Amino acid sequence: MKKTIFLLLSFFAGSQTQAQFSATHNHTEHNLSHSFQKAYMNHPSVPKGILEAVAWTSTRMMHLDGAEEESCIGYPRAYSVMGLTLNGQSYFRENLKLVSNLSGVTVRDILGDPEKSILAYAKAYELLMQQYAGDFPSTGNLFNSKLHEAVLFQLSEIPDSGAVNAYARDAQVYQIFRFLNEKSEAKKYGFIPRNIDLQEHYGENFRILSAQKIIFSEEGITNADGAVYRPSGSQLRSPDYGPALWNPAPSCNYSSRNGVAVSAITIHTVQGSYAGAISWAQNCNSNVSYHYVIRSSDGQITQMVLEANKGWHVGSENPYTIGYEHEGYVNNPSWYTTAMYNASAALSRDICNSGYGIPPLRTYYGAASSGTNVLGGCTKIKGHQHYPNQTHTDPGINWNWELYYRLINNNPTTNTLTAGSGTIYDSGGAGGNYANDERYITTIAPAGATSVTITFSSFNTEANWDYLFVYDGNSINAPRIGTYTGTNSPGTITGTTGTLTLEFRSDCSTTASGWVANWTSNSTPPPPGDNTPPSTSVATPSTWVTQNFTATFADADNSGGSGIQKAYYQVIDYDGLDWRANASNGFFSDNFDLPVLHADWYTVSGTWNVVNGELVQSDASLNNTNAYAFIDQSLSNRYLYHWAGKMAGAGTNRRAGLHYFCDDPTLENRGNSYFVWFRLDNDKVQLYEVINDVFVMLDEVDFNFNVSQWYDFKVIYDRITGLHQVYIDNSLVQSFTDNTPIATGDYISFRSGNAEYTVNNLKVYRSRFPNVQVSIGPSGDIRYQNANPTTPSGRVKSIVQDNAGNLSSTAFQDVNVDWTAPDAPSQVNDGPAADISSTTNANELEANWTSAFDQHSGIARYWYSIGTSPGLSDVKPWTDNFWYDTVRVTGLNLNYGTIYYFNVCAENGAGLLSDTISSNGQLVQSPSLPPTANFNIQNTFICAGESISFQNTSQNASTYTWNFTGGNPSNSTNQHPVVTYTTSGTYQVQLTASGPGGTDIITQNISINVSQPNSSSFAVTDTLVYLPNAFVGFTNLSSNANGYVWNFGDGGNSNGVNPWHIYSAAGIYEAVLIAVNDACPADTSTKTIYVQGSNSIESNTAPQMNVHLNSDLLIVRLRNMKSGIYQYAVYDTGGKRIISGNWTIGAVVSQNEIPFSKQAGGLYFIEVKNETEQIRSGFVNPVR
Repeated sequence: MKKTIFLLLSFFAGSQTQAQFSATHNHTEHNLSHSFQKAYMNHPSVPKGILEAVAWTSTRMMHLDGAEEESCIGYPRAYSVMGLTLNGQSYFRENLKLVSNLSGVTVRDILGDPEKSILAYAKAYELLMQQYAGDFPSTGNLFNSKLHEAVLFQLSEIPDSGAVNAYARDAQVYQIFRFLNEKSEAKKYGFIPRNIDLQEHYGENFRILSAQKIIFSEEGITNADGAVYRPSGSQLRSPDYGPALWNPAPSCNYSSRNGVAVSAITIHTVQGSYAGAISWAQNCNSNVSYHYVIRSSDGQITQMVLEANKGWHVGSENPYTIGYEHEGYVNNPSWYTTAMYNASAALSRDICNSGYGIPPLRTYYGAASSGTNVLGGCTKIKGHQHYPNQTHTDPGINWNWELYYRLINNNPTTNTLTAGSGTIYDSGGAGGNYANDERYITTIAPAGATSVTITFSSFNTEANWDYLFVYDGNSINAPRIGTYTGTNSPGTITGTTGTLTLEFRSDCSTTASGWVANWTSNSTPPPPGDNTPPSTSVATPSTWVTQNFTATFADADNSGGSGIQKAYYQVIDYDGLDWRANASNGFFSDNFDLPVLHADWYTVSGTWNVVNGELVQSDASLNNTNAYAFIDQSLSNRYLYHWAGKMAGAGTNRRAGLHYFCDDPTLENRGNSYFVWFRLDNDKVQLYEVINDVFVMLDEVDFNFNVSQWYDFKVIYDRITGLHQVYIDNSLVQSFTDNTPIATGDYISFRSGNAEYTVNNLKVYRSRFPNVQVSIGPSGDIRYQNANPTTPSGRVKSIVQDNAGNLSSTAFQDVNVDWTAPDAPSQVNDGPAADISSTTNANELEANWTSAFDQHSGIARYWYSIGTSPGLSDVKPWTDNFWYDTVRVTGLNLNYGTIYYFNVCAENGAGLLSDTISSNGQLVQSPSLPPTANFNIQNTFICAGESISFQNTSQNASTYTWNFTGGNPSNSTNQHPVVTYTTSGTYQVQLTASGPGGTDIITQNISINVSQPNSSSFAVTDTLVYLPNAFVGFTNLSSNANGYVWNFGDGGNSNGVNPWHIYSAAGIYEAVLIAVNDACPADTSTKTIYVQGSNSIESNTAPQMNVHLNSDLLIVRLRNMKSGIYQYAVYDTGGKRIISGNWTIGAVVSQNEIPFSKQAGGLYFIEVKNETEQIRSGFVNPVR
C-alpha cells in the first residue's frame, strides 16, 4: 500500500444525492417543517436550526418507525425523526429513554408520532441547556458552541468511555455544527447561519476534521502545514489506506485470515450513523467488525481492521473479503452522496492496485435490488446481498451500481472513428472472439455529421453475462439507446446527435464471436445562410401528477437547415402568488410580479425596487450597483440567461448588464465570474472575465442602443468549452470562447453603472437531453401543489438553438400537481337525510355524507361499500358513486336483525384516496305497521331515448306492483323502476305497495315532455375579413334548439339567433355556437375567422375592401383588385338587392362613393365582382 497519500474531500456534498428523494420522503420533510417551528415556539431558548441539524445528520429527516431493514452488523435500531436509540444492547446509550424522561413524553408517543418526537427532543434540549449554562458562560457570541456541544454529547447514543468513542462523538457533533454553518441549509430550513468558528472550537483538531488535503506518513496524520491531529489521545493513520483515519477495533472483534487470500470486496450499509458505526465496532459483545467506515456528507474514511486480518461482516464469506460500511439507511437514497461514492470508489481502486489480484472490471454493474441476489465468483466487488448464505439485503435498491462501476473504472480508453462510413468489429476482429475481462469503448463521430446510422450484420455474445451498450452521443454519459446480449442484435440504430458510442463489457469466462457492423452518416457541413429558427415542443403528463415524471421534447430544425446544436429547458412553479423556480436545481425565474423584491434577492449597492411589475435600479449616481441571487450552475454544461432590460438616466457613460458564475457576489466585482456589459452611450456589447475580483475585457462588438428602449437579452454560456453567446432581440451579436473557462459559481448578479436600469422576466435555463426527469416535492423542480384545481403549479419550458445560431421560440406545457390525499368526509349518515338507526326495507339501503375537500385537485368522485362491520365490503363491494354524496343501493337481499354499515372514501382529481369513514350502522327490522304507498319523479323533461326514474318512497312495504299507461315497460315489480316514453303527454301511473301490515295503492297523472336531440350549425358571411371594418354576419342553421350561446373568440358573445360581430384586432379567432333545448345535451359547432390588418403579411397583396358611411354616402375603398369592369350590389339581410351599378377599377387603390339615403337602420352587405374576382363585406347602417 502507498505510504504517502493525498486525500481530497468535497465540502458538504451531502446536499447532492445519487437519486431524488421519494415522494413519500418529500412529503414527510415538508410536513415536519411545521413541527420544527412549533418546537421553537414552545422552547424559544433552543436555537433555530439545531433540531433540523440533528434530524438531518441522524435520519435525513425520515421518521424511523422500526420497519427499516435490520443492520447487517447488529447495530442497534434508531427511532423517530431524531434518530434516538431505544435498546442500546448494553453498549449504546439509550437516549430515547433519556429524552422521554426529561420531556415527560412517553416512549410510545415518541415512537409513533414524528411531531411529538421533535417536541420531546426540543424540551430535553432546553432542560439540558439550562443545566449546563453555568458551566459554559456566554462568550458574547450568539451561539455558544461549547454549551451546545455539551448538550449534544449528553443526548448522543455514543458511550462516553474510551478514546475512540470520544472521537466518534467529536465527529458526530462536528457534522451538526457544519450543517448549522451551511448557508444553503439555513436558507432551506429557515434559520440564520450560525457562523460557528470551528477552528477556534476544535483547536488543532480542526485542521484534520476540515482539511481538504491530508498527508499520511510514518510520523502520523498531518495537513499540508504539518499540524498533527490527536483527538483524546493519539490518532494514527491507516496502515493500509493513507486517506483513512485509523481507529482500530478491539481484538475481540476480529481474527486471523489463517492464510486465506483476499479476493473480494463487500459493500454494506450501516443502518445507522458514521460515528455510531465507529463506536459499535469497539463493543466486544457486538461480535462484528469491518475494515472501513465511510461518511455520507464528505466521504471521510475510518479504518477499523487491518486488511490482513479477517473482519466479521459477511458470515461464511469473511475469510476472503474486505468489508466497507457506508453511513445511512438502505431505504433512503439521500445518504448515498456523490462524496461517498467517490471516496468508496477511490478506496476500491487502491485495493485493486495493491496486489490482491482483484480486477476492477469485475465490479457488479447490474440493477439494484431490494432482496438477496447471489452473484457468481466472477464478480469480485459486490454487495452484502450478493454473497451466498446471507439474509441481509444491503446496500439495497438505492445503491447505484452502474455509477460505482464507472467510478472504480474511471479512466477508460476510447477509440474514436471520424470517417463518414465504415465497418466496426469487436476486439477479436473479423474472425476471432473477443476476450474475457474486457471493456471496449468506440465513438463514431464523422466530421460535420448530424446523423449516424449503424447496422449490425451479426451479433453473438455470452447471453446475460457479456453486454454491448449503445449511447446516443459522443461518450458513455450520453443517453443510452439500448443494452444487448446473447443473439439479441441491435439491428439498425440511427442517432440524433451526429455521434454514436459503443461500450462492450465481458466477464471472466466464456467468449463468443462478437459482432460486425457498418455505419453511415450524413457528414456534410452546415448549409450557408440558414436563418430559419428551429422548433421545439414539450410533452408532459396530461393527467394530474403525483410523483416525479418524465418530460419529453421534440426538437427539429428546418428542412435543409444547419441542425440542432443545443437544447435548453426550464421548470418553474407557482406557489399561489408568484411563478418562481428552484435555484438549487439550476433554474431561476422572477417576473417581478410581487409588490416588493423577493427574498431570493440580496442588494449590496444601488436602489432596487419593484415598480409596476418591473425591477428598477434608480440611482444613476453609482458606478457599480449590485443585486444578486443564488442559483446552482453546476448541474448542466450550458446555461441560458434570458431577461428584458432597458437603460435610461441623464449621464453620458450609462451601462448595465449581468454577472454569471459568480463565486462571491458580495465583492465589488463578484469574486470570480463573467459579466456581459451593455454600453448605452458607447453603443458597445462587452464581455468581461473576473479573476480574484479583478476584471479584464475578453471581447467587444458594436451595437446601436437607444435610451429607454426595451431589449430582449439572452446570454448562453458553456462551462465546459468556455463558449459565450450574446443575443439581443433573438439575433446573435457576440460569440467568444474562453479556453480556460470558469466552471463553478453559484450566483448571478445584476449590475449597472451611472444608469437607471430596469429589468423584467428573468429566466435561467439548463441544457438538456430529449427526455428529462422532473422532480416534485418541497425540494424538487416543482415544489408546490396546485393552489386550486384550475391553476397549474408547474410549467416545463423549452428553447433550442441550431448550428447557425438561430433560436426557437419558447414552448411550454403546464403541469397540474397534487401529491396529498384529500380530506375524508367528516360524517356518514345512514338513510336519505338525518342519520337513522333502523329500516324495514330488506331490499335497499340509503346513505349520505358530508362533502370532502381537496384544495389542490378537487374531489373527483366518492367510493362506497356496505358491510356487516365498519370497513367491511362483504355486502356491497367498493363502488364508484361519481361526485354524488348520496346513494340508494337497491336489489339487496338483507337479513332482518342485522346491522349494516356504509363505508365512504373520497378520490381527488389526482386519483389519491382519502381515509375511509364508516357510518354507525342501520338495523334492518321486520315491518309491522300498515304500508303507505308513495313515489316521486326527479325530472319529467327528457331527451328522446332517455328514461324516467321512479323513486319509491313507500313505507312498511316489502313488495311492489307498478302500472304505467303508455310507458315501456307497462308494468313492473321493481322497487325503483325505469320507464321510457316516446312522445310528450299526460300519463297515469299506479303503485301498489304490500307488506305484513296490508296493502296501499296510489295513482298519479304525470306530464312528460320529450325533446328531440338538437344539432348546432351556422354559416358566416366570410371567414377572412380585414380591418378596420372586419365585419362577420352569422346565420344560425341549428335544429331542435330553443336557446343559443355565441362566443366570437375575442371576448364578444351573444344570445341572439342570427347575430353579427365586428372584430377590432387582427388575429385568428374561433367562433363557437352552443345550441340547447329543454332536455337534450348541448351541441357545439365552430368556425375559424381570420382577421387581417393593414400591416399583416397577407394584406400586402390580397384584395381588401374598406367600407364606411359618411352622411348619406357609402364610401367603398378597394385595394389590390385586378384592373377591369366590376358590378357592385348592396343587399339587406333577407337577400334583397337595394342598390347596384358598375365600377371601373384601374389602380391598386380605387374608391367609389355610393348614395345611400333613406335606408332603414340595420345590417347590409356589399359585393363587388366580375367574371374572375369577387369580394364581399358587411356594414351597419345606424338607426337615424
